[in-house]
Amino acid sequence: MKLLTGTQMKALDRQAIDEYGIPSLELMENAGNQIVSSMFEWNESLAEKRITIVCGKGNNGGDGMVVARLLHEKNVPLEVFCLAEAEACSEETKQQIQLLKQNNIDVKHLPTEKEFPELKTSLDKADVIVDALFGVGIKGAVQGHYAIAIRMINQADAKCVAVDIPSGVDADMGHVEGEAVKADLTVTLGLPKIGLLLYPGRSYAGKLKVVSIGYSDKLVERFDSPYTFLEQNYVAEKLPPRSDYSHKGSFGKVLLFAGSKKMTGAAILSGKAALRSGTGLLYLLSNLYEPLRSIISTQVFESLDDIAPAGNMPSKFEDFSKMDAVALGPGLSQGLLIKKKIRKWISKINTPLIIDADGINALVNHLDLLKRREIGTVLTPHPGEFARLTGLSIKEIETNRFKVAQEFAKEHNVILVLKGVPTVIVTPEGQIFVNSTGNSGLAKGGSGDVLTGMMLALAGQGASLLDAACCAVWVHGFTADYLRDHMGMSERGMLPSDLIEALPKVWRLLETDQAEGGV
Repeated sequence: MKLLTGTQMKALDRQAIDEYGIPSLELMENAGNQIVSSMFEWNESLAEKRITIVCGKGNNGGDGMVVARLLHEKNVPLEVFCLAEAEACSEETKQQIQLLKQNNIDVKHLPTEKEFPELKTSLDKADVIVDALFGVGIKGAVQGHYAIAIRMINQADAKCVAVDIPSGVDADMGHVEGEAVKADLTVTLGLPKIGLLLYPGRSYAGKLKVVSIGYSDKLVERFDSPYTFLEQNYVAEKLPPRSDYSHKGSFGKVLLFAGSKKMTGAAILSGKAALRSGTGLLYLLSNLYEPLRSIISTQVFESLDDIAPAGNMPSKFEDFSKMDAVALGPGLSQGLLIKKKIRKWISKINTPLIIDADGINALVNHLDLLKRREIGTVLTPHPGEFARLTGLSIKEIETNRFKVAQEFAKEHNVILVLKGVPTVIVTPEGQIFVNSTGNSGLAKGGSGDVLTGMMLALAGQGASLLDAACCAVWVHGFTADYLRDHMGMSERGMLPSDLIEALPKVWRLLETDQAEGGV
């Protein structure tokens, strides 16, 4: 699914009206219907609740008034407030005010905070509040009586539903510079907005529901945006196929450099994840002393018998082109000698390469090695590793996650998987794929090792590096969600090894979707 900034969403809306002849009132009516349906899905006993709808003077307020009219038709008790006089409202919102009056629904206009005692009384009695103050156009801090109203909404005990985006959240980058509504449910219209996925905006949105309001598929398809929101149907279509008429060589020969004396677990997790993700042949090389080799070999016994000190690489691995994909980094350690070896391998590997963890650390002050590579490369840093790599602070990275990732991927000709919330996958051409899955159960050491193994396996089975990265990231997060939602596992108690054990069931779900042609 395409993902837009607030600015792009306004442009799309204008094109729908001007070029496709969809009346703005029709879009508004569609929005109201979808919001009301989403509210009843969210709370089946909504008809028994008292609802307060707080509207602004723009079209977001008009959407809220359509919601009021449709709820009134269902005999839901409600009150409607508009924080502006009718003459100050947009033309569409003025028409919605008239429709409410025709249906004997009173709209209380509160152009200043002097009239707010009545609003506070309503908010205090409400079970549900609908926030329809601002849409995607808000920039900077909310001012005046609007800011006071938002504070009152947040202080009320009622649940809150935001129309399109919580008021006060910047739809472009998720920034919150002043007061912003803390929603329990956000029903966003047409397409998801970036500000709903980036922090702090994401923390204000609550549960996110994306609804269609009647934009032409042709319009959405041709609307240019570098952003893609990763969803299940996209991932299911990109998974490399598996044929019954096959053998182990059909599903990739991959090489994994991982593990060291103090970090054997990284090699075990990466190796097992690769095997659980369908790789046909896994070669595992570790930076280990001889007595420790059995620790890995007894855990990842499906891998081949080349677990050896990486510094003494078997000669048959000198020709990397015989491998379908290579990954290096998890748990290799950060000694000066191993860093030099890592840089040497990066220079010599002439097949698709995934660099993680200590592979990334070895590139600090040696990023020129990436530009010299002629074959595709994926880097998978978390914000701390990316900070060391770029010299930026973690705050600078998290505040401008998309921009810094785009600039790095372009400059160094790599696919960058910047891990975090949300994880983003960025191509050298500037495409940005934003992940939609995952939870705090992934916030444990070793989760990244599992992701690397999954990515390596998919690349070895024939997926492009971009598809391997997108699919692995989405499935990695989805597996954590599956463990929580379907296996009854708490996010607190989830382990990376739990992800690996659940992978066969998750792959089966996706393969079934693929065979049936969608979800």
